[in-house]
Order: sequence, then C-alpha cells, then structure tokens
Amino acid sequence: MSFSESKTQEYKKLATAYIFNYFYDGDLIPALQICEDFKENKDFEVNKENRVRIKKLDFDSEKKRFFVQVTSYEPNSFIPITPPFSNEPPDLVEGSEIQDLKNIENCDKNHMFIMIDEKNIYAISQITYSHQAIRLNKIFKLLGFELNIRDKVDKGTVNRVRKEKIRSLGIAVKTTAKDIEEFKIKSKISLFEKEDSNTPFYGTLTLDHKNNLSLINEATDNLEDFIDELSEDFFIVTQKGNIIKSSAIKTKKDYYTYPYGSKTIKDTNAKEILDSFISTIIR
Repeated sequence: MSFSESKTQEYKKLATAYIFNYFYDGDLIPALQICEDFKENKDFEVNKENRVRIKKLDFDSEKKRFFVQVTSYEPNSFIPITPPFSNEPPDLVEGSEIQDLKNIENCDKNHMFIMIDEKNIYAISQITYSHQAIRLNKIFKLLGFELNIRDKVDKGTVNRVRKEKIRSLGIAVKTTAKDIEEFKIKSKISLFEKEDSNTPFYGTLTLDHKNNLSLINEATDNLEDFIDELSEDFFIVTQKGNIIKSSAIKTKKDYYTYPYGSKTIKDTNAKEILDSFISTIIR
C-alpha cells in the first residue's frame, strides 16, 4: 500500500479524494468507449495559452470503470525566479535588466486523477485544488460531452442548514492592498501602507443575513448550486449559531502518499487511493 489516512514521515503529500454526481442523457461508459478523442496522449487546445492532455487512461472491464490522468498545462510559461546570489555587481549591458523570469515549456498547472463509473465520478486534484466540478465539466466538454457534474453533498447536513437557515456565509478570499484601497473602509488600515500594492493577502469574506438578505436567502434556497461555485474553504453559520464547515457538506476524504516532486503525486498512487475511497463510500 502506498498511502495512509494520516500524515507520516513517509506519507506526507496530501491527496483529498472527492465524489461527484453527474447527469448525462444516456450511458456514459459505453459512450466514452467509442469516443475517438478519449485516448491516451490526446492533446486539446483550450486557448492560445492553455492546453489539456490525457496522460494516462485505463479501463477496468470487470468493474466497468475508467481511470484517467488529465494534465492542464501552458506550452510556454514565464515563471518568476530569484537569480543566484552573488557578491559581485551584475555585469549588465546598458539598457538591460536582471533576468528574473524563466521560460518553462509545457508547465503543468493542474493534475486531475479521475475515476468514472456508471453512477459517479471520483477525483483527486494536485497543484491547484479549487473548483474541481467546474474543471471536470470543462474536460468533458473538450471530449464533446455535455455533463452536469456537481459535488456530492451530504443530504443530512444540507437539510439541517435549510431547517436552521443561514445567518452568515464565510468564504476564503485572496486580495491585495490595491483592492483594499477601493473598499469603503471607515478607517485607513496603516498595516497595508508599507506593502506592495500587488502583494496578496488572504482572509475571509463574510456575507451576513443583515446586510445581504436577498443573497443569503438565495443561498439557503439553492444551497447545492452555491456549493458548486464556492471555493474549497468556506463555512456557514446558521441562525442557531452552529458553524458548518465545507468538509461537513462535501463528500470527501483526506489521504497521504509519497510526493512526486514537490507539488503532485504519481498516477499509480492516486489510483490506489481512489480504489480505496470508492470501497469506503460503497461500504
């Protein structure tokens, strides 16, 4: 076994497995089997800056289940780097600058490890982690399939939120000092004055019932739709004061495995994890 349900010195790379419902007018597995574009090493152009490739594709005929690794990448990506340190002054040609950008060819931006069966889609995302349902829908659209893929939510938790109503909604956000200056803040926050205007800050955007009545009511009535669009890190405070985290609403499970490089995991380890996750869900 190449993974653990808890972090250890050996297994230290987090791999969170999610389950998604999908809605398709027909039988998806047979349709994928005859799809000419659904094959290993098939490459798709999303736009001039982004491409998608099917790096791995296996079919288990006994379980009627596909395992797929899909990579989203940029053919040419200029990555900021810190030049090597030197005590000597840089020898620059007049008018030139220190080179702190490096052109990386085929720079991976996301790895999706996916299992597809007749009822659900199971996935692990690496490098970037948010909005997996949206990403999955885009992948299937490239293949010519119009699927409606949504996070599989815990119905008991959703019904509890609807019953207790939402008092406020907290969403993890990233902003900058420049953006903060444009907000209508009663007093200037001097803490940000010394920071570069493009330096990112992380915090929580709180939408409460008092100041955002129609939005909160809309979220309560259409909770599943809001969950699909929210980031991975959000929480709900009900009118009774109960705090419900995203982890209690979305069906997911954390695993740990060997890192592959610094930002991803191997496809063989991802497959093992998803197999285990499915057996846990079905049990």
